[in-house]
Amino acid sequence: MYKHQHEDKDLPFMHCFNKLQGCKKWDDVRHTLNKNGKDGPVDPAGTSTGRPIGNKKAKAERNAVRHWPPWTPPIEKMISSFSMENKEAADRAAVVWKAILDKQDMKIELEREKVEAAKMEAHAAAMKATNEATQLSLAKMSQESKILMADMEKMDPLARASHEMYREPIGQEVLAA
Repeated sequence: MYKHQHEDKDLPFMHCFNKLQGCKKWDDVRHTLNKNGKDGPVDPAGTSTGRPIGNKKAKAERNAVRHWPPWTPPIEKMISSFSMENKEAADRAAVVWKAILDKQDMKIELEREKVEAAKMEAHAAAMKATNEATQLSLAKMSQESKILMADMEKMDPLARASHEMYREPIGQEVLAA
């Protein structure tokens, strides 16, 4: 093809052509470009002359011991070193996470102690309020009993009128209860 267009020149890529001349792909392209229309012997991958492989032979080939290429062991060594590094990194991360979780547990425990202290304070305040209310109630009962038990015969009329004014509501409370 090149010679027909450039009769006075040699092909500058002859070293490449010599390598490609026997390749199957080049043969297929060369036969399609053949000017006289004759196709040479083409062996497409889909057309085989023998019988297809059977199930037993396919299983045997699949389960056969494979011979690994020579570069496989270095790759496996590299993968194992990566896995060792990943394991070490995971161990370091586990130590860090354990420290973080321990700190969080300590914080939670401190918060629980604070809540317990607040509950105790609230309980103490409620007890104090209850105690004060009881003391006020006892003081009121003491004063009321003094008013109810007082000897009115020895009082002057003005004190007696004042005493009666206080005594009447106390008596009504006692009767209502």
